[in-house]
Amino acid sequence: MKSTIAWLSMPVAILLAGCSTSYPTFPDAPAKQPPIPQTVQVYKSVGSVQCGDPGSPAPELALQLVESGVSVSDAFCGHDGMMRIAQCGAPDGAIAVFSIAQRDLAEAQRIGFSPLSELASAQLEPCNG
Repeated sequence: MKSTIAWLSMPVAILLAGCSTSYPTFPDAPAKQPPIPQTVQVYKSVGSVQCGDPGSPAPELALQLVESGVSVSDAFCGHDGMMRIAQCGAPDGAIAVFSIAQRDLAEAQRIGFSPLSELASAQLEPCNG
């Protein structure tokens, strides 16, 4: 009987021993900060209006970035997410979004792009054709 109890309690003891390991803490060590993202998303209105002008396609806007020395790694299309009046000639809220190197953000802003983080309601989708 004693040997049965010993055999049954051994796995429990092993499991509990694994949980009792403590690791030293270093109160003076600086807390780890999350890594700074290497890319940031920027957007610009394509300039399209309801019932009319389709505006500038995403590749044309990407070219504006590239010609200014900004490295573009990805592109999306979408909508700014804001409600709009349904009226021919009124802006439709279409945007083009680009992933760029973090170091290029100031240059992108200088030529009229804005950080996507400022547009919380944006809805993105792949660009057509």
